[in-house]
Amino acid sequence: MKHRLKLLAAAIAGCVCAGPASAGLEGDLLSRWYSLLGAANGPALSGLMASNARVELSDLGVTQTKKEFIASMAEFAAAIHGGSIRYKLERESANAAVALVCYQFPANDMLSRESFTFARGLVERSVQYKVADDCNQFPSQ
Repeated sequence: MKHRLKLLAAAIAGCVCAGPASAGLEGDLLSRWYSLLGAANGPALSGLMASNARVELSDLGVTQTKKEFIASMAEFAAAIHGGSIRYKLERESANAAVALVCYQFPANDMLSRESFTFARGLVERSVQYKVADDCNQFPSQ
């Protein structure tokens, strides 16, 4: 479970990503978010997050502060190395967005639905809900 927690925390933060070609401001922010998460680029991810940002892994009952989330990037980099992150923007509004996300780690896959709240153009809250232990339900292009 500890290993999974670290993988999930890392996965929420950096990746090799495929996302929507065009979207609103929130969609653009998520495009940068998942690209940086795939790369496990903590410093750049930090710049996309509000100072009071929280990242929640709902199925694990874990909430991380911005500092804790960014600190998990080194371990996430090792976990995602050779893998990828794909996402599909499902909904967006002026201050929120929801994405379906396929994390493809070298050893396993995971599908999640991630809900974001934005304030002043920054991620204020991210909540990840596990959907499946594989990405079979992820829509094909």
